[in-house]
Amino acid sequence: MTAEIIQFRIERQSDGELRISDYELATHLGWSDIKLMRQVISRNKEDLAEFGLIFTVKIKSEGRGRPEKAFWLNRAQAIHSVYRSETPTARRLSVQLTKAFDALLDQQPRVLTRDLLRLNILSPEVRIWERRFEKPFFVHLHRVLGLTKTGRNNHPNCGHFINKYVYEFLFGEMGIDIIREANPKVLRKADDCTAEYQRAYRHHQMLKSEHMDAFNQHIRTLNTLLGVANSVGHFDDIFNATFPKPETQIGFLFNERRPTPEAANV
Repeated sequence: MTAEIIQFRIERQSDGELRISDYELATHLGWSDIKLMRQVISRNKEDLAEFGLIFTVKIKSEGRGRPEKAFWLNRAQAIHSVYRSETPTARRLSVQLTKAFDALLDQQPRVLTRDLLRLNILSPEVRIWERRFEKPFFVHLHRVLGLTKTGRNNHPNCGHFINKYVYEFLFGEMGIDIIREANPKVLRKADDCTAEYQRAYRHHQMLKSEHMDAFNQHIRTLNTLLGVANSVGHFDDIFNATFPKPETQIGFLFNERRPTPEAANV
């Protein structure tokens, strides 16, 4: 029995994940009744949620019954569900399923496409505005950048800093481009009849809710670093010491890696 002999129907779903259906798993387990597979999944939902979103699709039931929910599981969820089926073939099928997923992943490009990255980053709807950067953050930031705050608005250079150390760091260069596209500048007139281009929303309002915990934690860390930094150069030093690896980026989860200095010189 080899990976080439067993063929699995694994498809990329709308959330960008490679997934396999409960029906496909039931078939390979030798179950003619799909309800048995769905019972296994339902009993283990708490465990499966540890591996990501449990993706469901409504399908028409036979006759006039209510629509049923079909499960499409990612790699880890599928393997865990097969093991939890506790059938004689579960162990061997899990091995073959792992090989099938890995073979498909090896065929995928390592750099994420713009469409898939957009799907992973952007919220379907603009989020309600909430304060994400507290006052001490901008007090520290103006001091470190050597800027003087005039009036109510922050200095424009603060925006450049946030784009670089927040959005570009977390989502990569392609990611921040996607966020800017979703939140373009529009021409707005002021009370004094002057006009300038401004964005309709804050960038963080474009993000999916699943990113907000990591986003907020990153802001808190930056606030701490800014509080002890005495110059831009000093901030860069402690920032790079705090985040030495590309794995600290949210973008890393989407396979958008930044080249290391060694790789860039090849």
